[in-house]
Amino acid sequence: MKRIVSWCCLICMLACSEAKNEVFYTTNYPIERVEALATLADEETTLTQEQLQGEVLTSAPVKAGGNYRLDFNRFNGGELYVTPETSQTPLVGSFTKTPGTRILIFSYVEIVDTAQISSWRSEEGENLVKLTFDLTSQYKERYPDAAIEKVVREEYTTKPY
Repeated sequence: MKRIVSWCCLICMLACSEAKNEVFYTTNYPIERVEALATLADEETTLTQEQLQGEVLTSAPVKAGGNYRLDFNRFNGGELYVTPETSQTPLVGSFTKTPGTRILIFSYVEIVDTAQISSWRSEEGENLVKLTFDLTSQYKERYPDAAIEKVVREEYTTKPY
């Protein structure tokens, strides 16, 4: 009898510790447009605000028509599928949603991005999701003499807020 109870406990323990990879929620963030905002403290630098904004837009991993698909298989994260542009093969990675905040951390290929979730109002008056990526530290490191104050990439989605 003791042996049967021990085996039952072992089986239950193994069943409970099994990895849970089942997706229980999926959400998509289809990107309608991408904008870049840059602020320089000194306009007398070799890098202009327009050049900086252009570089941010060119290097954006997801363009208009692209999509982020988040498959939650944990309460605070799961699999990430990033489609850079319409009809391209998705890049696979992972994401984490910080509990109690509006922060998403995306990790795919060699990219680790932190997005702040907020809303924007469409011309039709609908509140939609906007993902904001603060790139200030990356660009200050890349251009230490440019007197960069702020660099932000904003990705406007068609997903209701």
